[in-house]
Amino acid sequence: MEMRTVFAHLKNASDREVAEWLSSFVGLRCSDDMWRYPHAEAPVLYIEFYRDYHSEYEPEEYERLVKELGGEPSTTVVADVSGRADGTTEVKALFGGLLRRFDGLASDNYSSHYWTIERDREQCSCRWLDVLRLYGLLPTGPRL
Repeated sequence: MEMRTVFAHLKNASDREVAEWLSSFVGLRCSDDMWRYPHAEAPVLYIEFYRDYHSEYEPEEYERLVKELGGEPSTTVVADVSGRADGTTEVKALFGGLLRRFDGLASDNYSSHYWTIERDREQCSCRWLDVLRLYGLLPTGPRL
């Protein structure tokens, strides 16, 4: 299994707020801005802040991100999914939690679209068909 990278692009959230949420969710920081989930000893996700937009994104990719997000991200969390594990359960838990708590969207290094939280009558549920596509369990295509 090859490593996948998943991003949560958040707006109106500070690094401090997100770090506190991550520490609460994961339970323990491995270093200043790095977490491992679900266990530090046997991680499936290696989590940290992402700051390399301008060096790694093509200008049109970054413009699309800003347009879809409705502004520049105030912070972005990145998780590398270990090649030793499927990671679907852990990605759902982490990114579902992040997108329930903070306003934003998620993407990965294999999808051409962003995934979001659908908010309906005070209940939140991720569009997990997109996550299934992300992990190759459904064909890729536009969001439903």
